[in-house]
Amino acid sequence: MDLTDHIAVWQQNVNKSRICQHNILSNNELVRKGISIIALQELAIDNNGYMLASKDWMPIYLTPHQKIDKTPRAVTLIRASIKSDLWK
Repeated sequence: MDLTDHIAVWQQNVNKSRICQHNILSNNELVRKGISIIALQELAIDNNGYMLASKDWMPIYLTPHQKIDKTPRAVTLIRASIKSDLWK
């Protein structure tokens, strides 16, 4: 994907549902729709402070993610096909 491609964002509150979160990230529906960025709110987080993601999505956590005591309430996922050196 280069800089001239269309960027589309999908935002959803998953209400801490692992099933909902898994369905969004693993069924490839958003990939087929051409979604480039996913913004999830109230996500399901494991005991280490991370979420489950698929090979199609790169989770971006708040900085400093591991240094805060609170569980993150939102995460941004960037389509893995978008090279990270193109991010701003």
